[in-house]
Amino acid sequence: MKFGKNLETSLRIEVWEYYYIDYNALKKQLKERTLVGDQFSEQDEKYFLDNLDKELSKVSDFCILKREEIRRRLDIAKHKLADLLKNVEPDEEELKIIETELVIQLEVFHSLQSFTRVNYTGFRKIIKKHDKRTSFRISEMFIQKLKTFLAFRNRIDISSFQISELLVLVRHKGKFPESVMKSLSPVEKLERKTFRYWVNPESGVDLEYYILKNLPVRLKNPNSEEGELVSSIYFDNETFDMYLGRLERGDGAVMIRLRWYGDTMDENKDIFIERHIHHEDFSDSQSSKEKFSIQEKNVNDFLKGSYSVQDLIDYQKTEKQMEEGDLEKLRVVATEIQELIIAKQLKPVVRTIYNRITFEMPGDSRLQVCLDSDVVAIREDNFDSVRSGDYWRRLDITNVKHEDVLNFKFATLEVKIQKDSQQSLPLWISYLDESEYVEESSQFSKFVHGVAVLYETRVNALPFWLPDLERVNLKPFPPQDEETQTKLVQQPILIRPPESQASANNQGANSSTSGNER
Repeated sequence: MKFGKNLETSLRIEVWEYYYIDYNALKKQLKERTLVGDQFSEQDEKYFLDNLDKELSKVSDFCILKREEIRRRLDIAKHKLADLLKNVEPDEEELKIIETELVIQLEVFHSLQSFTRVNYTGFRKIIKKHDKRTSFRISEMFIQKLKTFLAFRNRIDISSFQISELLVLVRHKGKFPESVMKSLSPVEKLERKTFRYWVNPESGVDLEYYILKNLPVRLKNPNSEEGELVSSIYFDNETFDMYLGRLERGDGAVMIRLRWYGDTMDENKDIFIERHIHHEDFSDSQSSKEKFSIQEKNVNDFLKGSYSVQDLIDYQKTEKQMEEGDLEKLRVVATEIQELIIAKQLKPVVRTIYNRITFEMPGDSRLQVCLDSDVVAIREDNFDSVRSGDYWRRLDITNVKHEDVLNFKFATLEVKIQKDSQQSLPLWISYLDESEYVEESSQFSKFVHGVAVLYETRVNALPFWLPDLERVNLKPFPPQDEETQTKLVQQPILIRPPESQASANNQGANSSTSGNER
């Protein structure tokens, strides 16, 4: 069914009907003025763009209005909850009323996300049709314009974070998150079992909504209106030692990557240099991840050895106020990583970029769900032509050759659960695992996949999941009916409190035994 007809029948929310893009009217205008023998004049173009702008303002203004309405209702619920939690034993009925209101607002938010997605698609399709039918080219300009409108710019609206945070407080009577937080120690040392899945990229909004009803969003910066853009540069040499080690999952295989968050970069930005070491289950050692932060302006010199480990120690001690014990750990880790990079002649090979939403109970890392969308891999090497040059990354990724880019066809979902927990997977996750909407790919790695596809003629071994990409055809995750939601929502997450718990320390040396991150 064509988009215009689909919009009139199944895509639109009836009570918001007036506020959708009038796609068919815009399409009719184009069709009438571009019939055989007619010329789409500058006057026609101006008239079309004026109408397009009116439609854009109508949609955007409605989104802003509904968001403000949701936020006002959340503020009311938040104040009611705060008053209620002043009592030693909060009234159960009042808590239920607040929870119901929060779930309603979550449903409204989900509907607004669907509304935004449909309208964004409508604008993209109509400008594509415009460029095809006329001699004027507006796609690139208008896409940039779309991004300036709040309705189409945000990956995560702050409301989703607030709703999920309040639902946690309601369901645990305001006590659970705080009690968990008090049990945390300064350094994360968790061994996790990780389940990985491929997901239809069109599942985004409905799948996010489904997870949100069971587990809250965790934002690195709760005051930010933006989602979490994750960029990583993976290092290897011309014989692809790091790639082969991760592919074969040999005991002691090492991976080196540099990671940063957000879509801005400046010389003072923190870049995390990470080392992942894989160990098999039969090994006496546990897989580990160690990382430390360094300012962007010092990365290149560190990789070459001219910015010494002592320089890094001095900076961390002075600017980050790192304690002596952590400084000594940092010295060991940074020295080993720097020596490995120089000895193995490791250079930038692949960059991955994606939008990540992390779902996790506040302060509790026993269960974590990550949904990564818009996954892209880009070549960074200088093997056959200059890309990153003498720097640790490309300085410009806006004009990359088509053959240097890989767009992964699926979104990815990772479920990480603490290994020593005696609690099984919650029912709502088991439902996902057994459904036709996800495809498990437990060994999948963005790094390995990027190298395998972008350097297919240079590597001697390929991952086993490549043929599966052609075979797997996943359905989009559907909206859940009320009966299913009633069965699945509020299932226990992890009941038995751990004897020791930890939170990540983003400043300085940081190690964990998760070892499963990709």
